[in-house]
Amino acid sequence: MKPPLLPKEAELLACASVEVITEARRKEAVLKAGILQNAILNSANFSSIATDEKGVIQVFNVGAERMLGYAAADVLNKSTPAEISDPQELIARATGLSLEFATPIAPGFEALVFKASRGIEDIYELTYIRKDGSRFPAVVSVTALRDAQAGIIGYLLIGTDNTERKAAEEKLKASTKEVLDLKAALDEHAIVAITDSRGKIAFVNDKFCTISKYSRAELIGQDHRIINSGYHPKAFIHELWTTIGRGRVWHGEIKNKAKDGSFYWVDTTIVPFLDDQGKPRQYVAIRADITERKTAEEKLKASTKEVLDLKAALDEHAIVAITDSRGKITFVNDKFCTISKYSREELLGQDHRIINSGYHPKEFIHKLWTTIGHGRVWHGEIKNKAKDGSFYWVDTTIVPFLDDRGKPRQYVAIRADITERKAAEGTVRQLNTELEQRVIQRTAELETANKELEAFSYSVSHDLRAPLRAVDGFSQAVLLDYGPQLPEEGRRYLQTIRGGAQRMGALIDDLLTFARLNRQELNKRVIDTGKLVRDALDELGSPWSDRSVEILARDLPASPGDPVLLKQVWLNLLSNALKYTRKREKTVVEIGCMKTNGAETFFVRDNGTGFDMRYANKLFGVFQRLHRAEDYEGTGVGLAIVQRIIQRHGGRVWGEAAIDRGATFYFTLEKETTS
Repeated sequence: MKPPLLPKEAELLACASVEVITEARRKEAVLKAGILQNAILNSANFSSIATDEKGVIQVFNVGAERMLGYAAADVLNKSTPAEISDPQELIARATGLSLEFATPIAPGFEALVFKASRGIEDIYELTYIRKDGSRFPAVVSVTALRDAQAGIIGYLLIGTDNTERKAAEEKLKASTKEVLDLKAALDEHAIVAITDSRGKIAFVNDKFCTISKYSRAELIGQDHRIINSGYHPKAFIHELWTTIGRGRVWHGEIKNKAKDGSFYWVDTTIVPFLDDQGKPRQYVAIRADITERKTAEEKLKASTKEVLDLKAALDEHAIVAITDSRGKITFVNDKFCTISKYSREELLGQDHRIINSGYHPKEFIHKLWTTIGHGRVWHGEIKNKAKDGSFYWVDTTIVPFLDDRGKPRQYVAIRADITERKAAEGTVRQLNTELEQRVIQRTAELETANKELEAFSYSVSHDLRAPLRAVDGFSQAVLLDYGPQLPEEGRRYLQTIRGGAQRMGALIDDLLTFARLNRQELNKRVIDTGKLVRDALDELGSPWSDRSVEILARDLPASPGDPVLLKQVWLNLLSNALKYTRKREKTVVEIGCMKTNGAETFFVRDNGTGFDMRYANKLFGVFQRLHRAEDYEGTGVGLAIVQRIIQRHGGRVWGEAAIDRGATFYFTLEKETTS
């Protein structure tokens, strides 16, 4: 399609074909005539329509006939009523044509003609209407024809069919819209970057900025090393650049590093765009974020490895077999073959009757199959028979695996060899039987010993006390009756005899008390500890008129136990505190309770002579003394009695001291004790 003539060219053409004269007669003759005019106009591919100043068509060329479907004879010399003054209507009536504007580029046609009459020339897009009523786009120029005095003698409309160009424009517009839509869709879905031939970033879309956490300004002009994670080896990067450098598309998965140091994975396609020499002029990289998928793959990989590790560990430890729903063996591990002494080939396809020992009753096997047949796990101990006829025991767990209908599709049996344990249990049962017999025997012996001990205690209490009382009594009688007649040394001997007899009596009493502690039944109840301590102090002689004694008794919580025995504990500890502070100018004894590791701990603290902690392990032994008898009286049994009572109450007792810096004795009682 040839472009339309410019207004100046059209005017020159018109002037060349039509001689302008002032006389209306000559003008009409010149417009209608001219072989040269017809030859030029009719040979053109555009429509040429010329009117006089009143709109009467004077020229309608062949191009106009082809374009509009009118014959020239149909429209030439057509005139319009004089009363019509609108130039658009004037031309429309003169030509029998309708002219409509195709785009808002051009003003109304009346303005167009008005502009032409003012010498303003332009090209417009209009819609022509053919004789058959069809419409088509045209590019039209309107030129005012003037005479030598510049008066308007007519109008020239030069038009070309713009259908193909408009169609091409519409196609281009549609293609452009499609490309823009594809780009918008790509931007919504993909991470896009364009680099030049050297790899410098020339374009990135918003998604690239979002995932990399770099701004567009920070990325443009850089290369992709800015997001290099260092994860991929050099060979990987070299292969990528070799591929795209040769003009081939590269596709793969890349791990990148964002600005904040976090990592992300992208599925990447890099497309080279080639120049006329077939060399890459730019690269378009289209990526998709696959971080979640890669994370899931890593987790799956780790889980798979964990499962395989667990399977390997299970195979190392356990005897494993898998059967189908009918109980036919489909898998056994090496340990199953080892313990059963069957090969894998001998076991596959068989059921577990092949290793049935016949030890278990039918009810046992029936219950097993009923349990797993209902989809429940069964656990128990089974005695099996190996290929060589030997027996072995396995601790067995059978797990049903269910299908979509909840029915077992296979069973996994995991066993542990307990043959040695079962043998040991048999040995233990035998030993227990023997032990029970020995216990019965020992109990009988102990009862005999206890009876003998009771007899001995009775003998000690009566037969040994009697001569001691006699020694003490007669010694006292001699002193009373014959004391003045005896020398001083004799009286001293008798006093020594009396003291020894009395100490022997006290020792016998303590030993009997100590011996009876294990046989004495505990009468436990909650005790008012404060009252128990006050009673013990009263029994010891409080207050003391012969010495300065300060008792610091703090509030004491109630304690569970036998009040008689616990009173003995307090008596022994308090008497020791008073005894070993006798040489102090002022005796200070502190009684209290504190929390030790969550337990209530009672204590008696004094400022007495103390003891060396190196010998603390001897404190609670019978007849063990840390001080000389001539310095401090006692039998050496008191603390042993304290320990025995506390132990029977489920507690413990201990002492802490330093030489000449006093001592503290602690004891605990459990809240619930058993005798």
